[in-house]
Amino acid sequence: MTQATSTFVVNVTFTGTNEFFGEKKPFHFIDNHGGVKVNIFSEGLARSASASGSITGVGVNFTPVPSTVAFLQ
Repeated sequence: MTQATSTFVVNVTFTGTNEFFGEKKPFHFIDNHGGVKVNIFSEGLARSASASGSITGVGVNFTPVPSTVAFLQ
């Protein structure tokens, strides 16, 4: 909304485990103050995974500890 840009460095490795499974997820969000309504529905395949590496930007390391779950969207 501010038209500002930032550079992020993503260096992440995902390691999948177990079998794939189908997944369907609805997500609904309503901002009562701004009147924003978001309806998202996703459908796809998923599997258990771990992630290692780093995501850094604006002087912050967003991955300071190892993952317990891994999700890429």
